[in-house]
Parts: sequence; C-alpha cells; structure tokens
Amino acid sequence: MLHFDSDYMEGAHPAIIERLAATNLDQTSGYGTDEVCERARQRIREACACPEAAVYFLVGGTQANAAVADQILRPWEGIVSATTGHITAHEAGAVEACGRKTLPLPQHDGKLDAAEVRAYCEAYWADENREHIVAPGAVYISHPTEYGTVYSLVELEALSQVCRDFGMRLFMDGARLGYGLAAVGADVALPDIARLCDAFYIGGTKVGALCGEAVVFTKPGLDDHFFTLMKKRGALLAKGRFLGLQFDVLFEEEDGGLRYENAGRHAVALAQRLAEGFRAKGYDLHLDSPTNQQFVVLDDDAKARLAEHASFGFWELAPDGRTVVRFATSWATRPEAVDELLALYMSFEHVHRDDMGEYSRQEIYKLITCSIDIDNKMVMDLWKDYCREYRDVTELEFPYSPGEDLYDLESYYKMLDLYFQFSRKVGLPVQAENLAEERRSTEEEISRILRTECSSYTRKCSACGKELSWDYPFSICERCFERGKISRGHNRSGRRRAAGNRV
Repeated sequence: MLHFDSDYMEGAHPAIIERLAATNLDQTSGYGTDEVCERARQRIREACACPEAAVYFLVGGTQANAAVADQILRPWEGIVSATTGHITAHEAGAVEACGRKTLPLPQHDGKLDAAEVRAYCEAYWADENREHIVAPGAVYISHPTEYGTVYSLVELEALSQVCRDFGMRLFMDGARLGYGLAAVGADVALPDIARLCDAFYIGGTKVGALCGEAVVFTKPGLDDHFFTLMKKRGALLAKGRFLGLQFDVLFEEEDGGLRYENAGRHAVALAQRLAEGFRAKGYDLHLDSPTNQQFVVLDDDAKARLAEHASFGFWELAPDGRTVVRFATSWATRPEAVDELLALYMSFEHVHRDDMGEYSRQEIYKLITCSIDIDNKMVMDLWKDYCREYRDVTELEFPYSPGEDLYDLESYYKMLDLYFQFSRKVGLPVQAENLAEERRSTEEEISRILRTECSSYTRKCSACGKELSWDYPFSICERCFERGKISRGHNRSGRRRAAGNRV
C-alpha cells in the first residue's frame, strides 16, 4: 500500500533518532530548562533574525494553537480565522474550550483577505452595541493553509498592518511551515514572519520531528507567564529536552542549508512532480498548491480503484458530485512511491483490468513507465497489445506502417519509439538494424511532406493583397506598413494600439 494520507505518518529524521540514542542516558533538568533546549532556542532566534524572541517547546499543534490563543487574547476578545482555518474547522473546539471564541471570515483558497479583515474590524468599532459582541483581538492564519496555499509577502504585510491599525495580534500557525518556506515561488522567509507576526510556531511534528512545535513570541512581554499557561493547558512536557533536542537537530546546517529547510524542499519537489503527473494524465486539480499537499478531484469509480492500492485523505465533495481528495508528501517520501502512484493511475485509466490478467503491481509499473502517447489511438492500441503479449513472447512483433499521410507517419514514428522502449524495459531483443532504417526513412518522408506543404502555403497582405511568404511574421506587408496605408494607431500585426500607448 502506498501512503499519502498525511505528512506525519513517518517517525523522525534519522539525524534526530541518532541524537536521541546518543544522549538517551544523559541527565538534564526538566521542563525545557536544560542546555539543549537553550541551544535550540538560540538557533531559532538566529534563523528568524530576532535575537529577543521568546521560544517555547510544546507537544503538539492543537495544544500550541489553544495555548497561544489563550495567551494573546483578553477575556472579552476572540480570534479571527478563515472558515477553513484549523482552529475553526479541525480542532474540536479547543480554542473555545479555553474560553476564547473563533470569529470566522470567508476563505480564499484557504487564505484570509486583509481588506475583509479590515472591513470586519471597522464594522465592529462602528457598532454602538459592540459591548454585547466579542471583540476581534487577534488574527489567526496558517502558512501553508489547509489547502496547501501560502501567503505572499505583500499579503502578509497587509494583514500585519490591519492588526497594527486595530491593536490586534497576528498569530501564524506553522504546523507545516517547513513546506511553506520551500513553496514554489515563495517570497516569505523566517525573518519576514518574525518581523510581521506577534506570535507563530515552527511545526516539528509534520516536518521531521517525532513530535513537538516551537512557539515563538516576537514582541517583548507578550509571553508573560506563558510557561504556567502551557502547564495549565496540558502542553508542557516534563522531559522537555527531548523536544528541544529535535529542534536543535532540525536547525543545524546540512548540505548548504538548515536541515529543516532541506526537509521542506524535498517534500515540495515530490508534490510538484505528483501534481504535474496528475495534470499530464488529464485529472483535475482542485487548486494550484505550491507546497506538499495536492488536491485531486476524482469520481467514485476512480477513487474506489485507487483506494485498493494507495491511501489518501478525503477533503470535501465537489459541486459536481465528485470527491476532492488530498495527497500529502513529507520529508521522508520516496521518489519511487510517487512514480508508482502515477503509474497506478495510468494503468487504471488506460488499460482494461482484464487485459492485465494476473500481472503484479511491479510488472504493471515496469510496463507503464514506457513513453506513451495516450491521445494517439494507434499508439495506445499497440501498447495494449504489447502488454497482453508480454508474458508469452520472446520477441515483440515489429510495428507496421498504418498509412502514408502525415498523421499516419508521425504515429508510426511514435510506434517505433514505443517498440524500442518497451522491448528495452522488459528485456526483449530489438531489431536494431530494421529499427534504425525505418526511423531514418520515416524522418525523411515526414520532412518531405512538411517541405511540400509549406512551399504551397500562401498568405496575403491584409491591406493590399500582395502574396507573402509562408514564414512572414506579420499580416501586413513591409511596403504597406512603410507607406502608411493603414490607419494611424495600427501596429505591424494589424491590431489597434490602445489609446495613450507609445512604441
């Protein structure tokens, strides 16, 4: 079974396990007061370029969210969150259990819009009955969001400014922060987060640690008595050094970067490979996610077939009745697992299961990874024939030429490639001389047809009707353009310039 359910299914980074084993019998003070935790705190401060930051190690994400919300809110305040925010939708009311209230606003691919947050705050302060209403005291965001999207630096700055304007605190849930920092096109780094947020946490559980999150308060005094609150909320670990040790390891330099950052880059790279594979095979992605979570829309049949071989997460029902499912990669995902998942998709969708007989999953994968044009019926038919014959032949039959027009010749050329690649993949002999000659002669015939068609292709100037060469790039000949036979404001392609534009 291939597992893409979540990014916390593995244990811990081998470097952490090694360090834990090496220091297992060391004796240190408890509750995070040891030298290992202090060293980890210093590494985090340096990575955030925030030397005055207060850093605390908590056991998990839900505990971190509830404890921080409790810390930064006054008794009459609530915390603004997207409707899909984790504290609103997936934490069983943990924030409310602390006596605080979440204030949900619409989500946009999982994100809050700064203008909508501002409008909400303005409406509250304009309400003459506001003393009867929970006041917005903080804003909660997750980065990446629950949909794998990330905030741009401009978006984060806008939210931070709204919070400053209304005296609120900005809190970032960083359960998957390592994957957000490594996101495709990301322009937000740890120092930006420390500068713009009042509090955030660096997720360890999902990014290489056995468990644990590092909560960072960037403003002096905001963490007053937080240690006591951690204990009150069940988020304090007596053997605190085991949490600190993990962040000490994750924030060490490795291969030119922090180990934490490298872990994120690995997962994101494989997730993008997965997304590209889904798109290439014609599947709909619910949205474009630049991080380690990919959301694919499946009908019931495809979902049921895939579930026999791979595990993934249910996310939501699409408006058309299909299901949005989530595939999550992690710091420990194997590239081979991604390849095998994509191979399963192709085999399920483009080969009848009866045709495959008793093939093992490994055999299907070996066959599937041949290059194949799934939109070309002749090539697909030949590929299916090869799959059927694979176990019973010692040599594949050489492909036949289907015809002499351009499409047939191009299809034949692809069939020759398929013959070669399939034979090599499964260890069957190749008619090398015949193949080389057929490729050469087919190439020549395709080139001849293209030259003939191009030479007979004519175009005319849209202004004077003069014949133009087939490769002339404009719709108006040079002479008409120079003499100004067309109206002022037209460009060389015949399109009118927008008013005020200059060349």
